[in-house]
Amino acid sequence: MRELFNKKEFMYPVAAGVVFIILLMTIRTITPEEGIERKLDLKYYLEMAEASPGINTDVIPPFKYRILLPWLAGLLQNPVAGFYFLMLMGFIVQGAAFILYFKDRYGTESSSLAYVFLLLNAQISVFLIQNPYNVVDLYVSAFTILFLLLLKKGKITWAVTVLLACVFIKENFIIMAAGGLVLLKKREKNTKRVKLLLAGSMVSLIIAVLIRLLIDGSGSGYLMEQVSVHVPEKLNDPLILLKTLIGPAVFILPLLIIFADRISQYLRENKELAVIFSLTFFSTFWGANDARLMTGAGVFYYGFVAAVFKDILSSDRVTGSKAEMRAEMLIGLMIIVNLAAVLMTNRNSILWYGENITIQIYIAALAVITAVAIYLKFDITRREKIQVTEKS
Repeated sequence: MRELFNKKEFMYPVAAGVVFIILLMTIRTITPEEGIERKLDLKYYLEMAEASPGINTDVIPPFKYRILLPWLAGLLQNPVAGFYFLMLMGFIVQGAAFILYFKDRYGTESSSLAYVFLLLNAQISVFLIQNPYNVVDLYVSAFTILFLLLLKKGKITWAVTVLLACVFIKENFIIMAAGGLVLLKKREKNTKRVKLLLAGSMVSLIIAVLIRLLIDGSGSGYLMEQVSVHVPEKLNDPLILLKTLIGPAVFILPLLIIFADRISQYLRENKELAVIFSLTFFSTFWGANDARLMTGAGVFYYGFVAAVFKDILSSDRVTGSKAEMRAEMLIGLMIIVNLAAVLMTNRNSILWYGENITIQIYIAALAVITAVAIYLKFDITRREKIQVTEKS
């Protein structure tokens, strides 16, 4: 954590924390009764938490295999408070890991600002603030980034420990392991660490299989049922696939499009994230709640935002304190617009304006963010041309 807080960079992680506090203060957590009425997943996680310190395996799959977090929430005797506490801890881990992971390549400032946009994603972060009972999705995201960070720092034992913990959280540990192996093969000349991670991945897979065998004898029946229901549905409706891809990136879509020329370089720099994104998207074919199934791939989307912000704010492209301040103010404007749009369109927000103007608010916010992104792209291009002229 000390790496986050040095010199003037201190203000950027703090700014991300302030945005998180604003969300906590303005977005109401739903009650268990509301969630059950809306047929949300919290019913099963609450039933599991209420059985703690015992283990409830009477709920339907795949929830019955996701033992760890409901069990921990139940240890606090008040499961609702337990889930809320786990949600707070999950966001702290996610934020610290995200900023530290991208800090070396894109800088603390760019990484922190990109994380703010991740916090403001309605389908991922905001949903989990209002529904902390689904905290497994948050920990998939947080532990994916933490796992990669530990591998990057050479902490193989700790990384494997995180991977093993994820076996008891959600099935995404398989995707994490694949991304981690790509990262290590890219960075490590010595194959010893790669072999250690491969061994840890195999142990994790064996434990996952044993859990399913011990709980109900198999898990294949449920999986095949999900495949038979969801795969044909999604293959026959490209709109579902489009919504799955766009859902985690609605308000950063203008940045993805306008700075698309940066994507190939980003993919070369972050092959492990490309693997995690691809496998996560593939896994959505046998599940519902399309956009939220992409939670684990949030690091891919918002890592790209960090890369874009680095280009915008780097000293060799934005020269002069006034120009740099202008760029920071424009990024700040995008954050304010995104925050306002999220709070005004979320039914659990104290600023909710009602469903009848949701589309209008989204369009207005996207228009502002698009205009700012176009200006920033134009400004970078102009400065690059000036630098080329000066050198020649």
